[in-house]
Amino acid sequence: MKQFTLIEADKYIRIDSTGIFFTEDNWPFADIEHLWAIQWKDNGTEDGTGEVEYDSPVPNTPATRAMIERYVDHFNKEKDRQEEEQRKAEEAARAESLSWQEAMAELEGQMEEMQKRHDSNLRAVASDHDSQMAKLEQEHFKQMDEMSGIERKIISQSQEDIHRTHERIAQAHEEFFYGEEKIQDNISESEKNFQFEAGYENLTVFDGNVDPSLFDDAVDDSFFEVEEAEIVKPEDIDTDDVLDQIDGGVISDQIIGIDEQIGDIDMDVLDSEFSLELLFEEDSTEQVVNDIEKMISEDDSDTPDAEIPDNEPTTD
Repeated sequence: MKQFTLIEADKYIRIDSTGIFFTEDNWPFADIEHLWAIQWKDNGTEDGTGEVEYDSPVPNTPATRAMIERYVDHFNKEKDRQEEEQRKAEEAARAESLSWQEAMAELEGQMEEMQKRHDSNLRAVASDHDSQMAKLEQEHFKQMDEMSGIERKIISQSQEDIHRTHERIAQAHEEFFYGEEKIQDNISESEKNFQFEAGYENLTVFDGNVDPSLFDDAVDDSFFEVEEAEIVKPEDIDTDDVLDQIDGGVISDQIIGIDEQIGDIDMDVLDSEFSLELLFEEDSTEQVVNDIEKMISEDDSDTPDAEIPDNEPTTD
C-alpha cells in the first residue's frame, strides 16, 4: 500500500488507485468525533506519514500505519466481496453467454438437420414426380396407340360402309333404268285398259246410273196434290141431281176451275222431267243425250265468256 485516503462524510476509502463507497449499514466507524478525513502515505518509515483532519477547529493530528490498519482491513474485505460478486456475475454472464452459444449451436444443428430432411424430401418428391411423369407418358403413348388403332378401324369400317352404299346406289340406279321399259309397258297396258268401247266415246256423267231422287225438286209436287175423292158407286149416283147441276151450270164452273189449275203448271218443268225420265231408260239414245247437253248449254248461256288477257309486252 502506498497511499490511503478516507472521507468520513462520503464513507469513501481509497487505497492506492482503488476506491470504494460504503453504505450506511456497512460503515462501522463512528468512534472518532468530528472526523472529516484521513490522509496517509508510505514514506519508507515504519509508521509512514499522514494527518487526521476534523470538521471543527480542532487541529489535525498525526496518522500512523497502525491507526489506519482497521480501515484497510475493512476495505480489503469489501473489496474481496465485491470482486467475488463481480467474479460470480462474470461467471454467470459467461455461463449465460455459453448457454446462448450452446443454444445457438443447438439451433444451428436443428436447422441443419431440418435442411437435410428438407433436401431429402425434395429429392424424394422430385424422384416421385419423375416416376409419375414417366408412368403418365407411358400411359399416354399406350392410349395414343389404342386410339390410333380405333381410328384406323373406324376409317376402315367407314370406307366399307361407303363402298356398300355406293354399290346399293349403283344397283338402285341400274334397277331404275332397267325398270323404265317395264314401267312403259305398264303405262301402255293401263291405257289400253282405260280405252272406251265403241259407242261410248262421248259418255257423260248423265249416262250412268244416277239416283232419280236427285231430280225430285225439279217439279213442284203441290200442283199434283189431289184431295181424296169419295168413291161413289154407279148405282148410288142420283142422276136427277146431276142433271139439275148441269142445268144450273155447277158442273161447268168446276170444269173451268180445273182448266185454270192446269194452266198454272210450268210445262217447261214437265218437259225437263220428261227428258230426265227418258235419260234413265235402259235403251237411251243419242237424241236424249243431245237434249240434256242442250239443256246444260242453255243454263250456262248466262255466264259471260272469259277473256284471254293480252300477254304481249307493252312499250312505255
